[in-house]
Amino acid sequence: MKAEFINPFLSSAALVFKQVAGLEVKRGSLGLKSRIEPSYEVVIAFGVVGDVKGDVAYSMRKETALKIASTMAMGMPFESLDNEIARSAIGELGNMITGGAMTELAAKGIQADISPPTIVVGEGLKVYSVVPAIVIPLSTDLGEIELSVALQET
Repeated sequence: MKAEFINPFLSSAALVFKQVAGLEVKRGSLGLKSRIEPSYEVVIAFGVVGDVKGDVAYSMRKETALKIASTMAMGMPFESLDNEIARSAIGELGNMITGGAMTELAAKGIQADISPPTIVVGEGLKVYSVVPAIVIPLSTDLGEIELSVALQET
């Protein structure tokens, strides 16, 4: 997988967290997995089609998801992701990051569309992606987020 496919997600994540929550994002070391295999129990997943195809997923602990949702909802407290507003906020976070990355790719002449977000909550989740996934841990003051990008040129 090319770095030009990964870097837009990293810069978009940094921008979105800064704009939405005033948070800095610290990037951990990149890893490679044979598929998207989230480390945490809350996953926001997107399919990607166009000049590149594959999957993108963001995973985080439930507590992190609830903190992010609360921050995005101007401090409204959430106890559960069963709350539609909390799920909507988490999905929108993924939309903003992924949409920003797609805009950056388009500026480089790479056209792609994304599916609406799928939010899944559970342990031991696996997403069988078309290609191996680059995994990047992102650290914020609200918690850890694992970004998995599995894209290939079509």
